[in-house]
Amino acid sequence: MLESMIYLLSLGVVSFIQSLVFSVDRRNRAADIYYHRSCLMSANALWFLRQVLIIKIILNSMETGNFGCIVTAGIVYVLCSTEGSILTMKWFSQKKKVNTEIQEKG
Repeated sequence: MLESMIYLLSLGVVSFIQSLVFSVDRRNRAADIYYHRSCLMSANALWFLRQVLIIKIILNSMETGNFGCIVTAGIVYVLCSTEGSILTMKWFSQKKKVNTEIQEKG
């Protein structure tokens, strides 16, 4: 049971960060190819790690007969990846608002 919890927690953290990195790159379409490359490498490495965690959770669930853990993993994945993207959107909205206020004052 503890092992399943550790995998679920890891899945949540990795999903959140991967979505965050992917969203930062999507919203920051700068002409800097090196920045884009580092974002993509990070997002893809995290995507791969997330797939490994999902497979491990499924295999553990099949071995133990705890199929509810697969459903829980799906919920954790959806919630954490969504929140990573939403947090990025909030950051960029605040940044845009601050930049607009600075331009209006200047």
